Amino acid sequence: MPIGWSFGGVGAVPLKSACVRLALPAIECDVTTRMILAYSANIGETNDCFYDDRRADFRASPFFCVSPEWQFVLSARRTDLGLSPDEALRAVHARQSTRFLAPLLPGRRNRVSGTVVAVRAPRAGAVSTTRMKTVDLATGAMLTLTESDAVYRGVAVEGPDCTMRAENSPESGQTVLANETPLALDRWFAHRYSECASIWNPIHTEESLAHKAGLPGCIVHGTALWALAGRTLVAVYANGDSCRLVSFEGRFSAMAEASTLIAQRYVRIAAPNGPVVFVVRNVHGKGAISDGVAVFRQH
Repeated sequence: MPIGWSFGGVGAVPLKSACVRLALPAIECDVTTRMILAYSANIGETNDCFYDDRRADFRASPFFCVSPEWQFVLSARRTDLGLSPDEALRAVHARQSTRFLAPLLPGRRNRVSGTVVAVRAPRAGAVSTTRMKTVDLATGAMLTLTESDAVYRGVAVEGPDCTMRAENSPESGQTVLANETPLALDRWFAHRYSECASIWNPIHTEESLAHKAGLPGCIVHGTALWALAGRTLVAVYANGDSCRLVSFEGRFSAMAEASTLIAQRYVRIAAPNGPVVFVVRNVHGKGAISDGVAVFRQH
């Protein structure tokens, strides 16, 4: 969910910076063939390894990791972070940065756990950063490692800014993003994504609640735009082989509405094997995803 809207009012209960290093309750969840196929179809994956369940390498799209992570986030909101239940619901997903270590496989049970690693107080409200890891319970292998930012609009922070995370991502800066790919969002894209990714919030699907939240209409999930952008870069820089994607990140900094045509601009900043930087612009030319960075391993 992008930044730029609020539920109004300054929260009476602040987010406590003392919750940094707080371990959040882990969850366990299954990955099924049905889930893999639905997600792959919704974001338009093109590699048969995401569709043909007869193949030995049949697996989930790397971007599917957000589905079990979302279940963890919902569970974690019930943890006492010093917020009221109403304030916890104001969370806006503002950044997703994931390192891919191994694929999520069908028929496997996974464990998602996480820790709050930063709390700070910009003008928009309180911001927390959570570091999550997904592990295959059968093998103990770590599958993904993610850092995710949430903005609590209108909520204060109790205590000084606190962090245990390092900032080490390449910056796009003034880099000229020479390549462009259009991405079409049809009227029902967010509805399909909600169901296929199991990530539901009514601002993405119900016009009445979107307008009540101060939005012009239903908006598309930030993680959906993140997946579409990643799919494009895998096709361009890895010949469609998502196994070569090492890490992928972006900041969800503006809204993208359904039924619009958006544009992704990108360039590799240190040929031939350097990181790729990218932005995704909404129909108004604003950065729906900014500070995007993708890292691919060599052949």
